[in-house]
Amino acid sequence: MNAQQGTIVIRPKYFALLWIFMLLKPKGSVDGTEMPLTWKQDNPVPVTAGRHEVGVWCPYFFLRRMGYSSVTVDVPPGGAVEVLWSAPWVIYFKGKITAQPVGPAAAAA
Repeated sequence: MNAQQGTIVIRPKYFALLWIFMLLKPKGSVDGTEMPLTWKQDNPVPVTAGRHEVGVWCPYFFLRRMGYSSVTVDVPPGGAVEVLWSAPWVIYFKGKITAQPVGPAAAAA
């Protein structure tokens, strides 16, 4: 990895009793570029160091962006930021999204 690059790790998850989410595919975006994601796994996205807008949602039948939430993250050079998104209990609510630095850059801060 280049010193001017970093990584955003997106991890979407859902409550186990909401098993219907197993049938759906979460999606995310970094600075407007959409990508498919995998439930309950790390989805690394290489990015340049700096500020980025991360959004996560899940298409749910008639709702194109169910639970859409976004967060602005600052990725340090050579570092990583972990973004956790939890699907909402009610399809009309926003999902819960949090971000935190991980790896060597987090230990130095």
